[in-house]
Amino acid sequence: MRFVLVLVAASVALLGPTFAQEDEQDWCSVAIMADASAAPETAVEAYTRCLETPGLEAQYRGMFLHQRGMAHDALGDPEGAVADFTEALPMVLEPEKTFSARGLALAQLGRFDEAIYDLTQAINVDPHTAINWHLRGIMENVADGVITINTQAKIQSFNRSAESMFGYTAEEMIGLNVEKLMR
Repeated sequence: MRFVLVLVAASVALLGPTFAQEDEQDWCSVAIMADASAAPETAVEAYTRCLETPGLEAQYRGMFLHQRGMAHDALGDPEGAVADFTEALPMVLEPEKTFSARGLALAQLGRFDEAIYDLTQAINVDPHTAINWHLRGIMENVADGVITINTQAKIQSFNRSAESMFGYTAEEMIGLNVEKLMR
């Protein structure tokens, strides 16, 4: 845990010149540390406060809007997610990820024509990344436990439903032999 916080602190330090006051930088630090899926309420609040920072550079604004959209999605608020992803798109450095995420949120709202358009845009920008993001979105939102393994039977992914079924987190399981689950 301490190692992760050190990495986060290093990321925040890189953003330092962007912010006008130290107090505002603290909200951005909280936002970066708040995992959108593990603490989505905290992430939404912190990203909202961070986005109020005067002089926030466009690339960081886009990144923070994208992350707040992910937190809205984790809270089951696809409308909030779509709004954030839409605002973020002109500013993000990797639009394929934002197109993919917005496409999945649009699909949750039953806006399938728009979802197909966004997913197609994501694939046009970067086919490999977009397909991976799309598959990750599907895997995290299915009710069934999904575990992927490589040819050496090492766990490569472990979705939320699998975490509930087996009582282990993805972090605990990724890299281990699948036999651990069969004992």
